[in-house]
Amino acid sequence: MGEHRDDQTANQLYLRSVIAGLKSLRRRAPVVVHTFSGYLYDGATTWLAGWRERKWRTKEGTPVSNRELWQQIAQFKNEMDITLSGNHGTTHPVVAGGQGTGP
Repeated sequence: MGEHRDDQTANQLYLRSVIAGLKSLRRRAPVVVHTFSGYLYDGATTWLAGWRERKWRTKEGTPVSNRELWQQIAQFKNEMDITLSGNHGTTHPVVAGGQGTGP
C-alpha cells in the first residue's frame, strides 16, 4: 500500500500505511486500526490534540516530526469514526530516530 521510499523511517511507514488504508475505503464506516507502533498509537490517541493546540509544536516547542502525515491522519479522524487498538512494544520495536517526541 502506498509509495515505496528508501529514505522513510519506520514511523513514516506506519503513518503512510494507515493513510493509504483509510484512503482506500469506499465508504465511511467505523474503522478500527490495529497497530504495533507506539508512535502511531500515542500520536493519534494522545499527542495529536496537543500538537494541534500548539500549532504543530511539541511540549518542548520543537516542530512536530512528520507534520504533513499527522495532518492527514487528523483530517481522517475528523471525517471518520476511527478507533485505534494498540499492542505496541511487544513484537515490533518503535524506531524513533528523534521522531517519537511526545506531547
